[in-house]
Amino acid sequence: MLDVIRKGLLENGIVVKNNVHVAIVNEPFLGYIKNGKKTIESRFTKNKIAPYCQISEDDIVCMKAAGRPIDSIFIVEKAQFYENSPNTIRKIKKDFSEQICAFDDTFWETRECKKFISLIGIKEVINLKKPFNIPKKDKRGWIRFESIIPKDIFLIAGKIGSGKTYWADCLAKQFNCARSSFSSYIKNFCDINGIVCSRENMQNIGSNIIKNELDNYLYYTLLYNSKDKNRIFVDGLRHEVVYNRIKELFPKTNVVVIYIECSEDQRKNNILSRGSEYIKNADESLMEKGAICLKEKADYVIHYEDNPEDVFKSILPLFSSYSLLDIN
Repeated sequence: MLDVIRKGLLENGIVVKNNVHVAIVNEPFLGYIKNGKKTIESRFTKNKIAPYCQISEDDIVCMKAAGRPIDSIFIVEKAQFYENSPNTIRKIKKDFSEQICAFDDTFWETRECKKFISLIGIKEVINLKKPFNIPKKDKRGWIRFESIIPKDIFLIAGKIGSGKTYWADCLAKQFNCARSSFSSYIKNFCDINGIVCSRENMQNIGSNIIKNELDNYLYYTLLYNSKDKNRIFVDGLRHEVVYNRIKELFPKTNVVVIYIECSEDQRKNNILSRGSEYIKNADESLMEKGAICLKEKADYVIHYEDNPEDVFKSILPLFSSYSLLDIN
C-alpha cells in the first residue's frame, strides 16, 4: 500500500520524506480540516495503537472518508499524547474543544471510556489535484507507514556506458539490497509531463531539478525505492553537489562511492550495443567532467573486467555492519 501512496502523492508533486499515515476522517470533520476551522485532529483509543506515540512533527497524514479516495493531506505541526482520566478528558474538553471542533456533549461522552488520547496539530492542509485510491480493505481508522532511512547508501559513478547499471544490479542482488537510479525521478517527471526521455531532455531536466528541487529528488531516489530494506545501491551519480547533499541529509548513514573504470573501446561497445549514440569527446561535457571528478571521492574503484567474486569480497567491508548482512 505504501508504494501506491507514494506514487499517488508524487503525481501531486509531493515527495514522501518522513513517516506517512492514512486517516479515515468523515464529515463534517473532514470539511472542517479542509477549510481551516479544525486545527487539531484527535484520536481516542482503548489500546496503544496508531497514532498514539507513533506520529511526529512534519509527518504526512493522508485523509479520506470511508469508501472514498485520498483527496487531501495535512502536515503535522506537533502531537500530544495523554492517558485518559476524568480530569484529563475534562481539561482537554475545556482547552481544545474549539480546535477539535467538538462542541457536542455526545462527542465527549462516547470517548470517556477510551484510555489513550492523541492530539495532532495541523500545520498545513493540501487539497490534491489528483485524488487516488488505495487498496484498503480493513476497518482500521488510522494506519502508519514508517519511512526507512538507509543505513548504507552505495552511489555508483562513472562515465556513460561504463557499466554502472550492470554493477549496481549485480551488487544489489548479491547483497540483497534495494536498488535505485538517479534517472528514475527524471524519467517519472518526463512520463507525468509527456516529455520524450531523450538523453538531451533528461540532462536538461536533471540540471534544472538539481538547481531547484534537489532535496525532493534525493528523497525520492533514496527513500521511494528503498522498500522495506535499509541498504541501497544507486547508479548514475554524476555531480559532487549531489553527493555532498546526501551526506548532509543523511548524517547518520554510511555513504559509499563506487567508481566504475572502463576502457574507451569497451565503453563505445556498450553504448552502441544499446542503440545509443557514441560521442567520442564526451569527456568534454560538463556532465561527464562531473562524473569523472567523482573518482577522487571514490571509496572503491571497480574496473570493468574485474571478477565479480573478487569485487564482492572487497565491497563487503564497506558496509556499516557487514557481518550482520543477510547476503545471498
